[in-house]
Amino acid sequence: MKNYLYSGDSLYIPVDFDAKAGDVVVAGKLVGVASADATAGDRVVLVTRGVFWINKTANDVFAIGDGVYWNATTKRATATAIGNALIGVATEPAVASAAHVQVKVG
Repeated sequence: MKNYLYSGDSLYIPVDFDAKAGDVVVAGKLVGVASADATAGDRVVLVTRGVFWINKTANDVFAIGDGVYWNATTKRATATAIGNALIGVATEPAVASAAHVQVKVG
């Protein structure tokens, strides 16, 4: 195809906060995980497809296939959809006491 650019599994975008490798980055409807540290205003390679361990909100519970949302205030995954961005789906169950949820992004 003459209009094909690239796979889009990773994108080089600016971040609006000091990001660490492994941080969730939400830019509008675009969601991914930072592949390296970056200072606010700098660009980082954002991995937009894959499965990642993401820190989650205490007491939230996830079943396989549940939507996982991002709370930009707490910087944690949450089961609460209202006011939060959808970042992917849970690929393994996560109990209330778990620190992380396994999330398929993209």
